[in-house]
Amino acid sequence: MGHSSPIIEQYQRKLVSAEKAARIVKPGDWVDYGAFCAAPRTLDKALADRVDELENVNIRAVAFPGKAAVALAGRTNKKLIYNNWHFSSGC
Repeated sequence: MGHSSPIIEQYQRKLVSAEKAARIVKPGDWVDYGAFCAAPRTLDKALADRVDELENVNIRAVAFPGKAAVALAGRTNKKLIYNNWHFSSGC
């Protein structure tokens, strides 16, 4: 105990907030969400908050639990395009 693995150390160096990750997304990007209950809910909300700044951003998901914020935010303006391979009522 007390020893950290190189993988954990690398993960810690790369770990950022959902808001910072969402700021990396630019127009025309594709964003892949995790599948089923591993979906990134905080990133989803952070991307939805940027709906007025982004255009033509495609998000791919598989059975996102509940309603994705990006799907609701991009519903009328096509700035955030939500692609879900399998809809689910939640996990």
